[in-house]
Amino acid sequence: MKEISVDLIQPFMLATVETFQKMLGTNPIAQQYTLNKGTGIAKDISGVIGLTGDLLGSVSLSFPEETALKALTAFIGVPISTLDQDSMDAVGELVNIIAGYAKKFIEDYSTVISLPTVIKGKGLEVKEPADVFSFRIPFKSALGDFDLSVGLKKV
Repeated sequence: MKEISVDLIQPFMLATVETFQKMLGTNPIAQQYTLNKGTGIAKDISGVIGLTGDLLGSVSLSFPEETALKALTAFIGVPISTLDQDSMDAVGELVNIIAGYAKKFIEDYSTVISLPTVIKGKGLEVKEPADVFSFRIPFKSALGDFDLSVGLKKV
């Protein structure tokens, strides 16, 4: 197993901050990241996008329901009061934008991003395989707290 440098996580953090600033009108503040060792994350809705190629893993953006509704209202520009199919698609689009933005900063690696998957459920957990280094980066924002998780391994 090849270890992942924290330097590979920074582009995803930057992409998250800039996406939220430009598209949601809020300035999220990254908190101290932690290395997830099979613990997963527990939130109400997560947008997950896979990475393949020289880097293998996934990126997920996870929200408590209240934060998701506020973030999606800011993103779409109309009030969102329930997590229906359209709002879930918007969560997928947010993680897609973040992964696509971050990809330009890791162009030394031939990496392909997948279509996003959105998972909804109270206290759900998204876990990476045991051999993938997964970092959880909590963010605080005026819209509420949310998590970015980046799990990668070099192949």
